[in-house]
Amino acid sequence: MFQVSRLHFTLLMALSQATLLCSLWTACSSPQQDSDDSDTEELINPDLSRLPANLRRRLTEGESRIKALTLQQSKLQSQVTQLEKLETRYKSDPQSSTKLLEEAKSRVSEAQQNLELINRSLSEMSTLVERIKLQALADEMQLDRKDDQKLKTMLKNAAEVYDEEAELNTLQQEAELGKAEAQFKLGKRFEKGNGVDQSDVEALSWYLKASSQGHEKSYLATGYFYRHGRGTKVDLDQAKVFYKKAAELGNLTAANNLALIYLNGTIEKASPREIKLAKPWLVMAASGGKSRSQLELAKLYLAQVELESKQQGTAYSKARKLLIKASKSRQKPVSEQAKKLLSKQVKSLGSKLITQSKAKLKWIKIPAGHFLMGDPQGGDDAKITRTINVAGFDMLSHEVTVADYKACVLAGACSSIMSNKKACHSQLSDRLDYPINCISWQQARDFAHWVDGELPSEVQWEYAARSAGQFTRYPWGKQDADCERAVMRKSNSGKKSSKLKGCGKGAAWPICSKSSGISQQGLCDMIGNVWEWTLDEYRPNYDRKQTNDKAVCITPNCNNRPKIQRVIRGGGYMTKVSGANATMRSKSHRAAVGIGFRVVKSLN
Repeated sequence: MFQVSRLHFTLLMALSQATLLCSLWTACSSPQQDSDDSDTEELINPDLSRLPANLRRRLTEGESRIKALTLQQSKLQSQVTQLEKLETRYKSDPQSSTKLLEEAKSRVSEAQQNLELINRSLSEMSTLVERIKLQALADEMQLDRKDDQKLKTMLKNAAEVYDEEAELNTLQQEAELGKAEAQFKLGKRFEKGNGVDQSDVEALSWYLKASSQGHEKSYLATGYFYRHGRGTKVDLDQAKVFYKKAAELGNLTAANNLALIYLNGTIEKASPREIKLAKPWLVMAASGGKSRSQLELAKLYLAQVELESKQQGTAYSKARKLLIKASKSRQKPVSEQAKKLLSKQVKSLGSKLITQSKAKLKWIKIPAGHFLMGDPQGGDDAKITRTINVAGFDMLSHEVTVADYKACVLAGACSSIMSNKKACHSQLSDRLDYPINCISWQQARDFAHWVDGELPSEVQWEYAARSAGQFTRYPWGKQDADCERAVMRKSNSGKKSSKLKGCGKGAAWPICSKSSGISQQGLCDMIGNVWEWTLDEYRPNYDRKQTNDKAVCITPNCNNRPKIQRVIRGGGYMTKVSGANATMRSKSHRAAVGIGFRVVKSLN
């Protein structure tokens, strides 16, 4: 049954007393007409198509209900009349028993009560229908007078109140029937006092009912109530339970709140165990854009940098990115903390890491000399031999690692490796001591310049790979290449099985893994693991006329043209035994998973 609010009755009473109502009824147009003449007093038929769909629907429902109630009223009135006659007859008949008379009186009283109830319902429903029609008439009015606009506004507000009450009734019914979404919404109503008396206890009760059905938002709301003592005492253990359930369903706010509970509000107050529990939820919330989690997770990474762990560069990079995001937060305390850390601690740690990275580079002194470059028994483009004079230089003992290169990126001197190939070592967190790969010739050269060096010329590279120019085919001496001395292909087989590549691992190894392959001067991985960029432009054969160790440049201004073919040397983890030697030459013009580099420094 529809309920008509106090606002409805107040409105209707005001309308009955206002002269404006005359403009809505034909009876007001003729003062001489008897006001009791109900046959001529009719509501002007408005254009109902102007009404909102919900009001048109309620009008149809109301009119149908009026018809049904009118029919019930007629039937019940007839029954009342018959019962009253029966009661009168019993009273007038001395022979009627007292019991029959009392029963007749009881039935008459019950029928009259039912009739009164129906009359009241019919009156309320008729009032509702008339109000909706008044709404339609008000919508048709095009007058500019304030009173007309006021009437229209009042009627609109009344309609909204009615809709709100109807919605609340429906919500309560659905909640009682066990619908989780309705239970959650009803809990919100009680929490906010919107349409119901505010009560945190009632709100929590409905949230718990919805949570028992696995409702995600109710998990979150219940966790909030337990965390803040709304409707109950503060109970952080219960809050954790409900936040965790919501977070496991992917709710980022729940993950953020759960992490902060574990951390006691901030990472500075948490124990190592609490940090461990909080971290997965911090990562989840931070990746979803929750600025508070971004800030706390950044603090955790900065702490790892301070501890000088193996993952310093990675941790620093993650912290910096998170703080940049957090500094843009709308939460002022979060943004201010993030900006402060960026301007002081992060800047200081960055300088420290760059200095440490450069200091870790190990340089090997290669003495000056001369040697016979090339190999009569080597590849087609390496058979030409000639004597070359070489000035002394320093060479990096190992191929440049992922950690080395990331320090250059951190310093702003190198660009990040953008490839998303799975074999690119920079994309994997556990490959910091692997040779950097997927790197272009220009990126390699940028790193070399950052450490005040240069890529080796092809002459310098071969001179160093032959232990300062000795007439051997390998850095370690005369023994043939194998997996004891180099990371390479196990055999000359043409099979493409990954079991043969990288001495069975199918990939490159950490630098200097093969101690038996180190040169007399202390250079590792000169053969195998990854190919290495040189400064030279590729040409099919050596130049017989060349007598010094300068890089060859055929194309004009070739060092400023990064996409031309360059010489690569040393072979890699996919190189067959026949090609794994100090004179093997190849070429490339682009980054690849099998190419890395090392750096030289002139002694002049």
